[in-house]
Amino acid sequence: MSLSKNQISILSGNALKFIAAAAMVCDHVGVILFPNVLFLRVIGRLAFPIFAFMISEGAKHTRNKLRYLLTMAGFALVIQAGYFIYSRSLEMSVMVTFTLSLCAILALDLFKRALFRDDLPQKLLTGALFVSVIIAISMIDKLVDLDYGFAGCMLPVFASLFVAPKDCPCETMRRLDCMPIRVLTTAVGLLLLAAGSNGIQYWSFLSLPLLLLYSEKRGKLKTKYFFYIFYPLHLVILECASLLIG
Repeated sequence: MSLSKNQISILSGNALKFIAAAAMVCDHVGVILFPNVLFLRVIGRLAFPIFAFMISEGAKHTRNKLRYLLTMAGFALVIQAGYFIYSRSLEMSVMVTFTLSLCAILALDLFKRALFRDDLPQKLLTGALFVSVIIAISMIDKLVDLDYGFAGCMLPVFASLFVAPKDCPCETMRRLDCMPIRVLTTAVGLLLLAAGSNGIQYWSFLSLPLLLLYSEKRGKLKTKYFFYIFYPLHLVILECASLLIG
């Protein structure tokens, strides 16, 4: 039986994102309004792995990877400006984390495209570029407070490790580009993330069964920019609620 066939596929990309958004709201309600309710934080551990996986999925299917990166970077810049104006803090939002993830995924894609060509200089150049991007992200993590840190930046990259480039001539690579393998590499990334965080991060492994139910279809609703807007909007609403409660 081919690994490329997802046997139980009942959740679209939109469905997964809505589940992640609901979990994110629970998490931030716990952080901002009810810091002593641990259960809300546990539910919140589902959000980041699902969104990270969908970042990888978006990079895989987008027709214009550079535009995808610039869109993410643009929203990250706007949200970061709002963070600074409100709190005078240089703490980075998760949008910055995912922007750096996309930089690494695009560099990885260039390397994989060169890997299956008879062009040694291009292999060396793209390989060096990918390693340089990873080192740069690691250095950025040491300079600023990235949400989920370096391991968080790498989680979408782990999900993209065996994504086959378009028109990939390697049959083995194409066979490895399947949901079970992608979820497995995501699990490895989650293990590294949890190992460097507090114990509650291990609850994020509960997201893996949901990812295995992914149908690899976007869904009927057009939600291209909804989640970009929902992220800062729900934080504003929760902060206002916190001020009203006092």
